[in-house]
Amino acid sequence: MAGIGKNRVFDKAALEELMQQTEALLNSARDVSEALSEELQQLQALAGEVPAEAAHPAMAARAAAFAGKIGGSIASIESIEKAIRENLKKLISQIPANDRLSAAALKSITTTTTGMVGMVEELRSMIRQGGLQMG
Repeated sequence: MAGIGKNRVFDKAALEELMQQTEALLNSARDVSEALSEELQQLQALAGEVPAEAAHPAMAARAAAFAGKIGGSIASIESIEKAIRENLKKLISQIPANDRLSAAALKSITTTTTGMVGMVEELRSMIRQGGLQMG
């Protein structure tokens, strides 16, 4: 039987890598959203300088609506990042206990199976020697 280190039920390193990659991805999404928000603020400032007779009437409303969506996206990204981080940290912290339980179950199953194999071999031996009549 392989050592306990070779029978891990969970791959802690993979979960840690998943957490790092997820955080990097969400940080990039937040950075892009923040940059877009800054660009939109500049656009709104420039739009404010356009003379009223030349400005499109819906432009300010559309820009404000878009700014609201971007702000909502940034808040969502932060909320998602927090939830994923908390859930992955919880999983990572539970891995050692779950591995110990799984190792104990594996040991018990192995012991039981070994005993059953021994009993089957004993029965086969008895049948071969004629000590057990079938039928």
